[in-house]
Amino acid sequence: MTCSKEPAWQSNRLFEETNLRMLQDERLCDVTFLVGTVKEEKIMAHRFILASRSPVFFTMFCGSLPETSQTIGVPDIEPAIFRDLLRYIYTEDCSLNEHKAIALLYCSKKYELERLREACQKFLNTNISSDNVCTILQHAVQFDEVDLENRCLTFVTENAETVFKSDGLSTLSKEVLKKVIESDELIADELCVYNACKKWAIAQCNSKSDNHEHSELDQRRALGDLIYSVRFATMSFQTFAESVAVEDILTPEEKVFVFQFLAGIVSKKTSFPFQAISKNRNYRTKIVEVQRFGPNYYQHWIYCGHPDVLNFKVSIPCKIVGVSLFAPCSAGILEGTIGLQNDTSVLTTEKNIKIMYGVSKYYETVLFDKPVDIEPERIYSIFALLKAEKTYYGNGGKVKVVSGPLEVVFSHNGNSTNKTSDTRGQFHSITFEF
Repeated sequence: MTCSKEPAWQSNRLFEETNLRMLQDERLCDVTFLVGTVKEEKIMAHRFILASRSPVFFTMFCGSLPETSQTIGVPDIEPAIFRDLLRYIYTEDCSLNEHKAIALLYCSKKYELERLREACQKFLNTNISSDNVCTILQHAVQFDEVDLENRCLTFVTENAETVFKSDGLSTLSKEVLKKVIESDELIADELCVYNACKKWAIAQCNSKSDNHEHSELDQRRALGDLIYSVRFATMSFQTFAESVAVEDILTPEEKVFVFQFLAGIVSKKTSFPFQAISKNRNYRTKIVEVQRFGPNYYQHWIYCGHPDVLNFKVSIPCKIVGVSLFAPCSAGILEGTIGLQNDTSVLTTEKNIKIMYGVSKYYETVLFDKPVDIEPERIYSIFALLKAEKTYYGNGGKVKVVSGPLEVVFSHNGNSTNKTSDTRGQFHSITFEF
């Protein structure tokens, strides 16, 4: 009886597979790296492979002053990332996620691995989001990756209001945040920029102290001259008075200076280094009326003291400006209250609404006192408690409406006991700004 011989592990294997096996089994390794600082680990490798793949390792082992020590310290890279780096060097294969791509981008520059650098850049460029763009931007600046930095800056300027609400904002250095908020292309109102600066300052204070209650004076110390990059004079007098002047981020003298500027008075005695204080940013907003129904309307919608409610969600950050209600279909007045709410609270209401009957008048737009920020992919509800004899109404409405980059999806709300639904009833249209 003969026993079949088990094939050698090298049999029918690709070159990179056998390389990786030699590395993982630590066979014939001739160099050891002490990797990491918090928890230093020994990781073994082969000088020949490293030198054949990296100009830096080639110089290290084959240059005019070659490294003779068997142990080499690598304190600036995490052990897990260094293993991923070696896997790439031995096989040109690596699986990337956000953390790995950033860390390996650093490694690729350190060891001059151009193909790995390109792979990391491509991954990060195609996986930028509002949640991670600040982290990627900060590292792009740190690693002097100009193309990636510009890609991130473009994303931030186009999606500023959403990015400023993300936790990633705190990862930016003061210098990078300054570059962001000084951009003329930033699509955000100045109060949003001011609030983002405060949020960043609180995060900086928290990073230096276990006490998470920090005064406005503490925030100002963290901000320093960064506050001068906020364009306060582009705010309305009321916005500055209600949202900025009531706080102690600005000094009393700085508040007086801005108030005078808003009033058209240029002080000769006091001057502060506000950058482009009254220069408007270059972005332009677009107003879009999203209509649920076509041109044909029906008569005799009845009101019985019950609410009409309609859910909707949007695809991009925007603001809701107003709602169009169907008008009376005969002599009379439609009156009542409309409002906007999310799943936790009422965001705005308009009371004492009155819409008069008019010949060939099918609907009328009611504007909210102030536009309300709408976050993408979150459910909001328009609600109305109205009374009238009878009004027009719509039927066979669109569940989804697309206008340029804005997509609005309507859905039924169970609290709509006056029978408005996603395809029928009140709410002719909603007006958005983006």
